[in-house]
Amino acid sequence: MAVFFWCAFAENTNAQLISDFQASIHVNSAFHHLVAGNYERVIELIDAAFNLSMANRYLRADAYYARSYAHMQLGNYDEAYNDIMRSMELHYWSNSLGLTRLV
Repeated sequence: MAVFFWCAFAENTNAQLISDFQASIHVNSAFHHLVAGNYERVIELIDAAFNLSMANRYLRADAYYARSYAHMQLGNYDEAYNDIMRSMELHYWSNSLGLTRLV
């Protein structure tokens, strides 16, 4: 019984690592699109990353920050506010991290 549990846990851990890796590709691509000014594409990429069930809280914080910046540039201030608050709940210095990435 313990061996089965360990194997199932290892498979779930590997699946989560793969999911986080795929989500990180989307988030990193979204930051590149932020610099280019493709704000609609940023929102699409971040939504795709959230569909992959990210477990890494810092990656989720960066994703919320990128999406909030895109919403702000598009004039969707309520969505931008909600996303930046979620980002700050997960990772209190994600705001400064995102600003250094954008400059």
